[in-house]
Amino acid sequence: MDRELIKVGIKSSGYFVPEQVIENSYFTKFDEDISEEWITSRTGIYTRRKVSDGEATSDMAYKAAKSAITHAGMSPDELDFIILATSSPDMFFPSTACLVQDKLGATKAGAFDLSAACAGFIYGLHAGYSMVASGLYKNVMVIGAETLTRFVNWENKETSVLFGDGAGCVIISPVEEGREIIHCEVGADGSGASILTLPAGGSRTPASEETVSNNLHYINMNGKETYKACIRNMTDNISGALTKCNLQVSDVDIIITHQANKRIIEAIAKKLRVSEDKVYVNVTYLGNTAAASIPIGMAECMEQNKFKKGDNILLSTFGAGLTWGTCLVKW
Repeated sequence: MDRELIKVGIKSSGYFVPEQVIENSYFTKFDEDISEEWITSRTGIYTRRKVSDGEATSDMAYKAAKSAITHAGMSPDELDFIILATSSPDMFFPSTACLVQDKLGATKAGAFDLSAACAGFIYGLHAGYSMVASGLYKNVMVIGAETLTRFVNWENKETSVLFGDGAGCVIISPVEEGREIIHCEVGADGSGASILTLPAGGSRTPASEETVSNNLHYINMNGKETYKACIRNMTDNISGALTKCNLQVSDVDIIITHQANKRIIEAIAKKLRVSEDKVYVNVTYLGNTAAASIPIGMAECMEQNKFKKGDNILLSTFGAGLTWGTCLVKW
C-alpha cells in the first residue's frame, strides 16, 4: 500500500551578502571598450558583492544558516540534514556542508554538497522536500552559497561583470497548511555541457602551470548560447509546471527566477506575458549569485513581507550542466 506523503513547507529563511561592493566603474580600468553604460545595457547590473580576503563559501553559508535558524526559533540540534548547493566549495573535500554543520553545532544533522551549478538550490529543495515528505526527516536545511568572484577573470568583460557572491538558506519542515510546496521538478541535458564550464582543476584537466597560464581555472561561457538556452528553458518549464498544477500564469503572485541578468528576466516575463511587477529582481544590485540567487530572493521577500497568505510563488532556475528546476509554493 502506498504511503501518503507528508505536506512540506518552508519554515524560515535567511541570507548573507558580503560588505564589499563592486561598482561598474571598477571594470572600466581593464578595457577601454568597457563603459558603465555598456555593462548596464547588456546585463542590467549596477553593483555586485565580493567576498573579502580570507572569506569563503562556508563563512557566508554559515551566516545565512544561522539567520534562518534564528527566524525559525529553532536550535541547531533540531536540524536533521543540511544540503548545500554550490559550484564554489571551500575545497573538493571535506564538503562545505560539513564545515557549516560544524560551525552551527548541528551535531545531529547529516550534510552533503550538491553540484548543479545555478540550478543547485532547486535541486537541493527537491531533495530536501523528498526527505521530509517521506517522513524520514523532519527539519532539512537547504543552502545556496557561492563565491564565484574567485573564479572569474577580471579582465574578461563577458563574464567578470556578471557574478557576485552571497548565500541564501531555507529550512523546510512538515506543515498542516501554508507555505506548502505543491510542485517541484528538476531536469538536465548533458549534451549542452560545453556552453558553460570551469575547464580545469578536476580529474579531466588537473591543475598545472599550463592550465593556470591559460586561464583555465576561470569561468568559460558561450554567452549567446547560454542566453538563448536560459530563456527558452525557463519559459518552457514555468509553462509546463503551471499546466501540471492546473494553473494559469495569471494565478501566480510572485515569480523568482534565477538572477542571471536583467535582460533574461525581462525576456522571460515578456514571453510568459506576465507583468514585470510580479517578477522579483535583485540582480541589479547583487549580480548573478548562481545557486544563491533564488534563496536570497526568497529571504529578501520574506524580510520585506512581500509574500501574503494564499499567494502562489513560483521559483525557476537554469544552470550549467545543463540543469534546470522549477518549484511552486502555496504561501
